[in-house]
Amino acid sequence: MSLDGLLRPVARSFCMGLTAVVLMPQAGTAQAQQYGAPVQYGEPYGPPSGVGGRRSMDDTPRRQSYPASHGSPGIWQGLYVGGHGAYVAGSAWPTGSYDTVDFSGGGLGLHGGYNFQRYNWVFGLEADGGWSNASGSRTFVDPATVHAGMNWNSSFRARAGYAVNNLLFYATGGVALGNFDLSVATPTVSSGFNKTTAGYVVGGGIEMKFAQNWSGRVEALYYGFNSDTFNFASGSVPVDLGVTTVRAGITYHFN
Repeated sequence: MSLDGLLRPVARSFCMGLTAVVLMPQAGTAQAQQYGAPVQYGEPYGPPSGVGGRRSMDDTPRRQSYPASHGSPGIWQGLYVGGHGAYVAGSAWPTGSYDTVDFSGGGLGLHGGYNFQRYNWVFGLEADGGWSNASGSRTFVDPATVHAGMNWNSSFRARAGYAVNNLLFYATGGVALGNFDLSVATPTVSSGFNKTTAGYVVGGGIEMKFAQNWSGRVEALYYGFNSDTFNFASGSVPVDLGVTTVRAGITYHFN
């Protein structure tokens, strides 16, 4: 056998092996790219594109992708403070009587509190206080003119609501304080009395977030102050008072 006949099979085997070494990694790369897997150094590297927790082709960490969790704090959770304006309308009447004296006016106040949010449910505590110029009078047949008015009020309330995107619908209730003026004037005598009395408050409202840290609200609250005694010069009179406020306010949220 000639030397050419001996070397030809060896050369053929060497070429086939070299071809396999060159082409096999490229085939693996093409297959990996076909199925969407990023590659590094010619080998599949990491999960398909879009899955977090691995490195990308340029060897930089890919940000972990998390689904939205209803258990995480919502847009309503956190501390807040705000201010409001109010329309105030109320009545005063001797306990057990229908002879009411109505009073009305405007008011300004501040409010603040803290919300906890779980899923769409929002729970919180809120305190508020405000000044009022509400007043009114009524003349009776006796003749006697009775004047009533509210100077200020405050409350400490629980709130519970349901959030729909940036809207919060809520109910509220708690304890309240109010400062009132009552006076009686007759042709022969006049006397007045100022007193701070405790009661309850219930109501509800709607609040809307129009920016990350700002919201606006409209709410209606009823205050009941029952059977508190006012001591006039002519004698002591138990008086019931009821006050309704409609308030509009703006709130800053620290979240």
